[in-house]
Amino acid sequence: MTPTLSVGGAALLAAVAAWQLGRVLLCAAGDQRDSQFLTISGAVAFGLAVTLGLLAVPSVDSAASSAALGASPGAAWLVLAGALVLLAGLWRDLGRGVRGQSMAALVLAALIAVTVGGVSVEQVKLPFGGFVDLGLAGQVLTVAWIVAAAVVVRLLDPLPGLTAGFGLLSAGTFFVVVVAKGHEPLARVAGISPSLSAVLLGACLGVVLAGGRTGLSLGRAGSGLLGFLLAVLTVVGTLKHTAFLLVALPVLSLAVPMLNVFYMRRQWQRAGGADPASLDRARTLGDMLGRRGFGHTRAVELLLGLQAYCCLTALALVGLVTVPVVVKLLLLAMVLPAAFVAFFLLSRIAARVAAVDAGKVRILDVPIDALTYQSAEQRMDELIRSGGAHHVFTADASGIMRAQEEPELAEIIRTCDLVTADGAGVLWAARIFDFPLPERVSGVDLVRRLSGLAARQGYRVFLLGAAPGVAEAAADVLRAENPGLDICGVRDGYFKDEAEIAEVLRAARPHILFVALGIPKQEQFIRRWYKELGLPLCLGIGGSFDVISGKLERAPEWMQRAGLEWLFRVLQEPKRWRRLAALPKFVGAIAVSTWRDWRRQTKVPRPS
Repeated sequence: MTPTLSVGGAALLAAVAAWQLGRVLLCAAGDQRDSQFLTISGAVAFGLAVTLGLLAVPSVDSAASSAALGASPGAAWLVLAGALVLLAGLWRDLGRGVRGQSMAALVLAALIAVTVGGVSVEQVKLPFGGFVDLGLAGQVLTVAWIVAAAVVVRLLDPLPGLTAGFGLLSAGTFFVVVVAKGHEPLARVAGISPSLSAVLLGACLGVVLAGGRTGLSLGRAGSGLLGFLLAVLTVVGTLKHTAFLLVALPVLSLAVPMLNVFYMRRQWQRAGGADPASLDRARTLGDMLGRRGFGHTRAVELLLGLQAYCCLTALALVGLVTVPVVVKLLLLAMVLPAAFVAFFLLSRIAARVAAVDAGKVRILDVPIDALTYQSAEQRMDELIRSGGAHHVFTADASGIMRAQEEPELAEIIRTCDLVTADGAGVLWAARIFDFPLPERVSGVDLVRRLSGLAARQGYRVFLLGAAPGVAEAAADVLRAENPGLDICGVRDGYFKDEAEIAEVLRAARPHILFVALGIPKQEQFIRRWYKELGLPLCLGIGGSFDVISGKLERAPEWMQRAGLEWLFRVLQEPKRWRRLAALPKFVGAIAVSTWRDWRRQTKVPRPS
């Protein structure tokens, strides 16, 4: 049997064992998904799969093959050390044992791996030439690293499916590294590295397949074992060409667990040393995503996406092993911060804010009502029923930025009865800077929803604006969608005499007036006439008639959900690209405003 087949067979054995054992244990748990049995089932499946895989590696025929695979006594000692970690963790998962038992087992397992299994970094090549012998210091540092890395990985466990998915990515990265570069003399990769990485890869894959979309928890025991073996792998499987790679590969392969620990420490500090959960704060990254409305699957996908990015960065550095260290440092300085910034932005932009009554949210001194479509429709119905005249403004990024430059428009917006968040840019910026806006309430959807409300309540509707024929076509669509809808008038936006239009509106007496003249013309028109005419509800809705009439195609549903409807609109009307410049200005203005507010709040007054 060739070394490659032996490694592949061990990985396949581990994958099948973890998959089938996981499924059997899940079936045995039945519907008791929160039972203690379910908590340890993933750990048992993973532990047995890893043990079978590692024990299968030494079964090659020739000594040469064994040497190539690293089928040395070290593999048996790893199984023994791993068993200590697994059993101590299982005992704690079952509510038995004493405090510190799992940590003691980790320390003992690390000592066994270093002193008996030969897992240690003894010599490192410096970035600019020369070697350094670490000696006993290398063994001490290795023990400390294995324990710390195992603890860091174990803290991922509360989010089922995350630990196994992380192990799959990390072990897969090292498997690629040792296969591609492990044969080089300067790499000094231990012979056991291919088999250990392959077995971990197979076992994690089996657990992922067994858990499905809901994920299978490894518990304290399984995550501790995975952390221990991954920590060993980061020592024996990392490249020793330079001290840079010796540090960079393990750190990148454990990026998400380390970020999770940094976040936990920050939350602990913000809680004044208390448990953050006792103060109703998120304790881990998983908790943070859950509080922002991420479901289990979406949270796991986002964190694994970040880990995959870091693993790809590690592989890129391996491919550039002969490039000067300065170039690799520059690469890290460019690509790694981008990953964490992207994670930060996505964790906020894709958040689902709870639909609570947060009143008005002020963004750049523009008051925006924190509304959902349902609550916006209800509030507008109340405005119509209350009598009097009311003006509703749909605020997008370009409209808010224009209000910063035009005092008249800013005053109109501030005195509107209702201001909705129209535009993905407003919603994204609000979520990035923690303004509680639950969802976008766009002009197009408001026209359709209010038309449905009008048909049910018997309200009259008037359509004013857009090019000749467009409003009429939109009226036909709205009548077809809402049988019984009373559209009491339709006029295009190409008129010269406002007084004439005012007389038409006075005669029609609509309950709801939709005005599509563009910002700020539509707001100025409404402000001049809505009180004089006693119009119960007036909305400026921009180019909504073009979309409803079919003149412009609406973005696909997935683009609407992703907040990319603006991109689809620009592709249809390239002349609108200039309006996109308002978005970065908008975000920058909010950032400056938020920073100034923070400075004012944290500024310590000087003693008198």
